Amino acid sequence: MTNDIEKSTNETTFKLWNKNFILLWQGQLISSLGDIVYEVAISFFILKLTGSTLMMSYLLAATLLPRLLLSPIAGILADKWNRKNIIIWADLVRGVAILGLGLAGIFGFISLWMLFATGFIIGVGGAFFNPAINSTIPDLTPKSRIMEANSAFSLIYGASSLLGYFLGGFFYPILGAFVFFIINGSSYIISAILEIFISIPANQDQVPSKSNILTDLKNLPKIITEIKGLRYLLVSNAFISFFSILGVTLILPYFERKAEWGPSFYGILMTCFTLGTILGLLALTKIKIHSKYHTSIYLGATISFSLLLFLTPFISNFWILLLPVTLAGFTNSAIIVIEKVALQLSVLPENRSKVFGVWSTISSSLIPLGMISAGVLANFYDIKILISASFAVIGIFGFVLIFSRSFKSFLNLEN
Repeated sequence: MTNDIEKSTNETTFKLWNKNFILLWQGQLISSLGDIVYEVAISFFILKLTGSTLMMSYLLAATLLPRLLLSPIAGILADKWNRKNIIIWADLVRGVAILGLGLAGIFGFISLWMLFATGFIIGVGGAFFNPAINSTIPDLTPKSRIMEANSAFSLIYGASSLLGYFLGGFFYPILGAFVFFIINGSSYIISAILEIFISIPANQDQVPSKSNILTDLKNLPKIITEIKGLRYLLVSNAFISFFSILGVTLILPYFERKAEWGPSFYGILMTCFTLGTILGLLALTKIKIHSKYHTSIYLGATISFSLLLFLTPFISNFWILLLPVTLAGFTNSAIIVIEKVALQLSVLPENRSKVFGVWSTISSSLIPLGMISAGVLANFYDIKILISASFAVIGIFGFVLIFSRSFKSFLNLEN
């Protein structure tokens, strides 16, 4: 009883933006900005080096495949090893690799295999880093502040995209690819240095695992299927990810075929979507939402997201179109944060990284699959119908989930 009172008091007086949280948040902000700048630089550089867009696809595959294949194993290891060390080493190794690539370019001995080797290292580092950091956030944050914490971290990626693409596009012609490589490599190393000073409290609820990796890997499907709500959430994430990527990918050629809009208007549209997401995340850092409302907000946001983007091909006035797209970005923020909160708090601490590993594998596999499917389907069907159909499927699936009691229980943290 005394422990419960102490825990409640600590949660009430807990300062979210403490030293540990700020150090981790700052490190992620720096490395995320570096990532976006690197993405711009590597895309332009490989096109200049090879003249082949196909080579860009191969490089993307070299980065995604390690994450796709290794994430479940990395999640298992993150539940066994010291998560702080994994986070530090994942950032440090990626930083040294990218920094080395930049120096190789400046001294004139860069070659194509180095780009692929660096892409592979980035993929491996991401496979270990993502489950570890998502599992660490609950150890730095009490349950009552977990939504604020996830919103603050998700805000990093939205803000980095908005600022990073602008900076990358503006400064690339001035600085060139190699300086951008060095900037990104340095950002990872700075992030690793900041993470050294983080103190991650031991989770008293975590039961140390004595099983080996193969046994844990074999038991992973059992862990997921035993919790019905978790299973439904993973399926929900898969549906939303795949059909969102499919629909968003098709918006680009749709704009390209409209002579009065084109690429510049597409850039404005996607900026508004990102701004909507950022505004939603900022709101979630300020608004306290009781867990019993999580399912209602999640499903409401999913269906709203679907309806708003379903309308995209039917709105002929571009400036009017910006409103539903911005609102869709706003609803997207609730989907992102509530999913993470449920995974962090409804899964046992000793299984948290394992589940996030599976989560990362699903996300990594569906990005290229959604893009490829969009390219194939666009050759056979009307793009406007495909865009609307993609987002309609998300809404229908969200409506079906309303009737799942176990899904509601999982999202509302009743487990």
